[in-house]
Amino acid sequence: MPLTKVLCDAKLNESCTLRENFFRVGKHLRFTLEACVETLDQATEAVERGAHRLELCRDLSVGGITPSDKLVKKVLKKCPVPVRVMVRPRGGDFVYSEAEFDEMLRTLDRFQKLGVREVVTGFLQPETHRIDTDRTQRFCEHAATAGMTVTFHKAIDETPDPVVSLMMLHWMTDVTSVLSSGGAASALEGVSVLREMQDKCRRNKQITLVVAGGVTPESLRPLYRRTGAMEYHGRRIVDLEK
Repeated sequence: MPLTKVLCDAKLNESCTLRENFFRVGKHLRFTLEACVETLDQATEAVERGAHRLELCRDLSVGGITPSDKLVKKVLKKCPVPVRVMVRPRGGDFVYSEAEFDEMLRTLDRFQKLGVREVVTGFLQPETHRIDTDRTQRFCEHAATAGMTVTFHKAIDETPDPVVSLMMLHWMTDVTSVLSSGGAASALEGVSVLREMQDKCRRNKQITLVVAGGVTPESLRPLYRRTGAMEYHGRRIVDLEK
């Protein structure tokens, strides 16, 4: 199902709806808000509150890991927005054994049968913490055979240089989106790097930057003005916890 978009004017209006408020940054701007959720209740509430896309995972206390097939099936059935599903077998680092990598590929096969069309993952090299482009591309190719696109998650923020890492993903993989806070603790702290990443994405057009890291309705406008990004991700991006 195509993303739900809301078109707003530049003029502020205190009586506008919650969904409209997210977009009152400038005239004719179309943003995408992605809510990170780990239960069916959170997923349905996020959609009701204006999320245009979901990232589904479990155990956000460790940054999110692969959700159960049962939960994936329920969310896909109940939520009329695109759902990106995490593929990560455990918490901790993003350097996986061959057995763990094979498990991740098998997860793609299961998810294909459930109707998943978008997945989120990330692979780093041991010691250097640079992007593991070989495994990333192998994962992308396997996903493509299952009809899925791949988003590289915030593991990119643990690399020595997120901008260089972004270009490696562009040159050497079929990743279509990247989640990042610009290598900083929060998106607001990483705006200078995020701006450079967004400029690269705009020029190269293959990868879409999804700004993440403490994004809230209140930080959306300053983030847009300082980065130019059009997609945003967060646990509280639609006041889910209120």
